[in-house]
Amino acid sequence: MTAYEDLIDLDLERTVLGQMLGHDAYGLYIEAGLRREDFYRGVHGMCFEAIQAVQARGETPDLVTVGQEMRRRETLDAIGAAYFGMLADGVPRPTAANVAGLTTGLQELAALRLIREAAQRLTREVTENRSALADGAVAEHLATLERVLLRTPETKAHLGPIEQLAALKADIARDRKAKVWTGFPLVDEALGGCRSGEVCGLMARPGIGKTMVLGHLTRVIAENDLPHVFFSLEMPAAQIVERLARAVYSYGRYELRDRLEIQQIDEPVYHRLFASLRVVDTAGLSIADMASRLRVMQASVFRDQPIRVITIDHLGLIGGDRKMSTYDRVSTQAREIKELAKRLHATVFLAVQVNRDAGGDGSKELGLGAARDSGVVEEAMDYLIALRRLDHSLTLSTMDRERYRDVLFAKVVKNRHGMPGKEVALRLDVRNLTLTEDPTLQADQNDLARIASMSSRR
Repeated sequence: MTAYEDLIDLDLERTVLGQMLGHDAYGLYIEAGLRREDFYRGVHGMCFEAIQAVQARGETPDLVTVGQEMRRRETLDAIGAAYFGMLADGVPRPTAANVAGLTTGLQELAALRLIREAAQRLTREVTENRSALADGAVAEHLATLERVLLRTPETKAHLGPIEQLAALKADIARDRKAKVWTGFPLVDEALGGCRSGEVCGLMARPGIGKTMVLGHLTRVIAENDLPHVFFSLEMPAAQIVERLARAVYSYGRYELRDRLEIQQIDEPVYHRLFASLRVVDTAGLSIADMASRLRVMQASVFRDQPIRVITIDHLGLIGGDRKMSTYDRVSTQAREIKELAKRLHATVFLAVQVNRDAGGDGSKELGLGAARDSGVVEEAMDYLIALRRLDHSLTLSTMDRERYRDVLFAKVVKNRHGMPGKEVALRLDVRNLTLTEDPTLQADQNDLARIASMSSRR
């Protein structure tokens, strides 16, 4: 069993207190969910309580104000004035990601100590008293484990007005740095960037181009060097990589394959661009499975920086409890994805299939209620982009369809932070599978009216 001393990190506790005292980081730590019981050393907990008291009065907690509060509480002698005065020495300036990591570290150690102590009590009682089961020792142990499970990082302490504004300011500071852009100027103008902790759905019927759009987003994310995990639940990794490589090298499918076979391709170009991308192609993963893999990657390959983007292709292939109805299962998964985004402070891009009636031939305009199997999918989305292709229309003539050949039309139909956008034309280069926004191309209103009219008759 792990030595108890390994579950104590006093340097970590000092760093957290030092950042609050030296860099006014109390609001960031409250937003991250830090609590008094996360500190092991009693005097560190007393210091935290004094910081809380100073903040509650509307003052800035620093060495002077907190020192005075501890003197008033008669706890300064317990910690030692000299020790207290050095808490902020050499402490690095906090960032939102740094604060989240330090808070999680303290909470994990506190939880492990609680579990160890409960296990030792249970072992002692069972050894000394064979009727421990009847006496409720096991029930007490299980209750302890339940309390630990409920102490998740996303569970915040209650916030007073000071903490509320501090949390808002921390969110604004994080938001400025953490937006993810699509690389389509008109779409980005409508969205204002996708924020951390939020979910952006790409909705279309099969075969319209959701995965191509996800590939485009993956390249934009890579160009901005954002840590990104792509869960491909449908296509094997090789097919995803082939699509990315065709765009990077501007090769057609067969030319790319031929060049790879004879080793006439500059592989380091791909290595450098996608250094922060990890692809997972295991089929049938549940949201819990994905969360577990993300935790492992965050602790290993991404240990120096938080995962910023998660892509899931697609919602209908996520594993889950097959005893539930499809509607209930997909509804539950949509909510779990939203919770995952919030917990990891990551942006999630999610491909969503539309129901058969809404999808039609792929040319029909899609609304919020078009998501397959669930009335709550659109509620869980912070942003929802509908995709359609007019060149797939069975209503338009061959000549009419030719005007829209190899063009996807994208429209923001839900935007939690603003108004929906206008429909935007995205031209597809079928050779290398790249997409380029074309602001000059607009669908003819007569064509749209015919498509809408025929769709309504079906």
